[in-house]
Amino acid sequence: MVEPRIAVAVVTMGNRPAEVDALLESVAKQDLAPARIVIVGNGCRLPEFARRLSLPGEVTTIDVEENLGCPGGRNVALARLREYGDTDIVVELDDDGLLV
Repeated sequence: MVEPRIAVAVVTMGNRPAEVDALLESVAKQDLAPARIVIVGNGCRLPEFARRLSLPGEVTTIDVEENLGCPGGRNVALARLREYGDTDIVVELDDDGLLV
């Protein structure tokens, strides 16, 4: 059986950097690594996560000039993933969440 190609979408306003790092580290520890991680800075500039953290798959950061709200930020992430068109499942995560 072929494993599904997973993408992770995270939206942050940039005010929880430690929590975002912890979330991304928990994503990296999963048994099935995501093929893509898209992080949206909702009204903020994002640091370079891929260089600082050892993350699986391709990491894309998108800085949005204005805060579009959580649904708007997720729509930005989903639109980018739709452009790539190479994942089967999208997991949307809050920037203060953790995966076990």
